[in-house]
Amino acid sequence: MALMEEAERGDGWLAWCEARGIFVAWNPQLVTALADVLRTCGEPVLEVAAGDGALAHCLAQYGLAVRPTDQTPSGPAVERLSCEEALARYAPRVVLACFPPLDAGLEQRVTTHPSVRHFLYLGPLVNDRPGPEALWSAPGWDRVALPEVDRFLISRLDYLADFTRRTHRRRAGVVLLSRAPSQERTTREVAPAWSRPDPDSRH
Repeated sequence: MALMEEAERGDGWLAWCEARGIFVAWNPQLVTALADVLRTCGEPVLEVAAGDGALAHCLAQYGLAVRPTDQTPSGPAVERLSCEEALARYAPRVVLACFPPLDAGLEQRVTTHPSVRHFLYLGPLVNDRPGPEALWSAPGWDRVALPEVDRFLISRLDYLADFTRRTHRRRAGVVLLSRAPSQERTTREVAPAWSRPDPDSRH
């Protein structure tokens, strides 16, 4: 948060992140929380739209097996596969995506693939919830907010209303999709918490 405060007093946090290709400020608390959630889903984990592979690398430090893939990778450890190719090759049960392009149709490909049982998504808020409509309209999935992860999430879209951490405003969030036991739509949406001010911004 100290780095964010400093950037906001200059050209702004968004400009600072864009200049460095950063979408999420990875920190130990956030990575630990993500790893805990993913362990409950099972391993290995397929990451799509992984970019430079930073998230997979961070999670590996916590003993989690994550295979990063991207159609146009920007890191040597990331396998060059589109989302569709990665799903077909690995038939994963667990998929992870962090800030994938909103117009790529990735969410529909993941939620319609028969092998996928869990989909952990981190991304921008759209209509006060993480991700595009396709993430929320796919039938046959339960959706659960993860406040224990959200509280540590700092994205490039966030801002400080008065340039101090006490007014940290989040503009991204995390949601876990799990395939419902039946094919009927049984969506469980926790009351939106992603756009509320953070009561504890001491991280």
